[in-house]
Amino acid sequence: MTIKELEQILIDEKVRKGDYSLSDSQPIIYDGFLIRKGDHGNWLLYYMERGQKDLLATCDKEHKACIEFLKLMATEDKQLQKYIPKSEVV
Repeated sequence: MTIKELEQILIDEKVRKGDYSLSDSQPIIYDGFLIRKGDHGNWLLYYMERGQKDLLATCDKEHKACIEFLKLMATEDKQLQKYIPKSEVV
């Protein structure tokens, strides 16, 4: 899965854009999940609330980061669970 594919899933499932950010050009309004490519080619997953950004996970591959991002978002948006591969479900 790529960031572009992840974005399409979130759009298709009508996840509110203010609840996530997939790039620096897409700000979080109040609180939500962020995914960013790190300086060393890794992927960083954050949760931001009231301006406080907390690192939740670091992934070495874009695909893994997208799956982990979906897992995090699926805790609140259950309809996203269907996009998580069975091999990734705990």
